[in-house]
Amino acid sequence: MYENNRGQPITTIGHDRNTLDVYTTTANSIGLPTIVFVHGGSWRFGSKDHIPNFLLDHLLPRGFVLVSMNYRFSSDAIFPAQIDDVEAAIVWLKQNAATYNIDPNRIIALGNSAGGHLVSLLGTRNSPTSPARVSGIINFFGANVLIVGTTTPIQQLLGCVD
Repeated sequence: MYENNRGQPITTIGHDRNTLDVYTTTANSIGLPTIVFVHGGSWRFGSKDHIPNFLLDHLLPRGFVLVSMNYRFSSDAIFPAQIDDVEAAIVWLKQNAATYNIDPNRIIALGNSAGGHLVSLLGTRNSPTSPARVSGIINFFGANVLIVGTTTPIQQLLGCVD
């Protein structure tokens, strides 16, 4: 059995997409490892509600805390707003670690597609002393090289749309 704390606000920006869901087990464990899921969707669509079933079915029962977060779409804010939102979520989790029995030193970020791109940035742009530093990242088929050309999602992300 697990509990879902839905729609926790993660920043003071006030945008309605800056929320996350925290899935915890009902066990009274402390200092649990945590996986933060960042959804894909070409930086233009997607939702924290699309957390993969394998995370809920296989990792949550094994004592992980799972977090699924939203970030601002490129139609609402251009880059680097999206990675800023991911970093804000990590900082928020660390600040609220005791509430959810999270070990702030054992947080892994996992993302697919655009989310994979964002977790790659998270893992490479935060020094060991950064409050947004995570223990590791898992990138499922996320973009690693962005070449501005005729790809509309990338142009929109970078604010290059005509």
